[in-house]
Amino acid sequence: MSQNNYCSWKNSLSTMYLVKIVLFLIVLAVVSADDSSVTCTEKYCDNYPGQTDPACPTLPSLCNKTNSDSGLFLLSPTPCNCCEFCIAYLNEGDTCSTGEKTSDSPTEICGPGLFCDPKTEKCVALTGTLCLDAQAKYDMDKDMGRVGDYQVRPNCDGDGYYVPYQCIPGGICYCVDKDGKRIFGSIDNNGRAEYDLPCTCSRKFDDMSYVIGRSLRPGEYLRCAQNGAYETLQCIDDKTCLCVDTIDGAATFSNAAPVEIYALSNNSLSCFNETVDREGKFYRRCEELYMNLTKEIEEIEDNYDIALAYELPDCTPDGNYAPVQEDHQYKYCVTPEGIRMSDYIVEKNSSNKELLADMNCKCAMATAIMSSVEKPSCLKNGNYDPKQCRRGSCYSVDENGNQIILTHPNRE
Repeated sequence: MSQNNYCSWKNSLSTMYLVKIVLFLIVLAVVSADDSSVTCTEKYCDNYPGQTDPACPTLPSLCNKTNSDSGLFLLSPTPCNCCEFCIAYLNEGDTCSTGEKTSDSPTEICGPGLFCDPKTEKCVALTGTLCLDAQAKYDMDKDMGRVGDYQVRPNCDGDGYYVPYQCIPGGICYCVDKDGKRIFGSIDNNGRAEYDLPCTCSRKFDDMSYVIGRSLRPGEYLRCAQNGAYETLQCIDDKTCLCVDTIDGAATFSNAAPVEIYALSNNSLSCFNETVDREGKFYRRCEELYMNLTKEIEEIEDNYDIALAYELPDCTPDGNYAPVQEDHQYKYCVTPEGIRMSDYIVEKNSSNKELLADMNCKCAMATAIMSSVEKPSCLKNGNYDPKQCRRGSCYSVDENGNQIILTHPNRE
């Protein structure tokens, strides 16, 4: 591949698929608290409604402010959002309406996991998604006494898709896509996955990889954190760096202006973390190695027009080394920093064919994350041993460590 074609190919990908940050500039008027010309102030809402304003609408009786599951609490359409506003959730079997273009704004909608059947005008359960089907299977197995001690009922969102995370009792929690497939992002199962494992960045990364038909390469995306959120420090187009929100990747507003990569420091950006970030550098070592080797290939192919065998590192969306790496002689598990795990090194030979074929190092990485003294059993290739034993009972697990088959308790 020529230099011009290679660069054109690379630049087109960056232009088309690099996630863009849109900066919103909000101009705030600085006024005194007594300035009567300003409408939206605490004083205005304290006195709302005024003589010419309508009274705050009464909340639907089904809405309960102490129970967010009773309705959808939103910003009020009244001036300055002074009033409380809620759309109540209906239960399965309740009468509902699909609405018309001329209909008034709804005050009630079918609750999560339900939809309004236009034929019966009743709220009925959603069906047909992988998560809902998995829930139905779990419920049937439970009724028949086939659910194991460490099996977990799938958790679906209001549209019937998987919530962003899956947890293993006594193990780890990891990010999943809407169909339940494991993606980047994991933490120790501390009971706070709902708050500590947002997976918003890793889901976007996975979605974009699906769109272009391959995994995004270093420099083509906003970097994710280990918990699947956006890292607060981001650099765009190899030069401009700024702070972003961890949930949606949008630029945060601070007194510090965006800076060049070479000027990155604790003094230049508030989101710079000196414990993990390096002054004057943004890319992590795996990313740096990948990008430097790519440039070497670029130069050699331009000068000699030949393809060379280069071992490019596999990097994760947080810029660190992927758990599975290899060279011409071995396949092995590594830490995020790229350090080999001595217990999980497999030589490339015919006798290790099966171990090499499906090597994923998920068990090895779980043991490194977990704070519990009870660790899962791992194979030589770092995968979960299909048979796990815990507290005197043995059971089968899938490649992510989830119990899948209930067996009669056996002593270890």
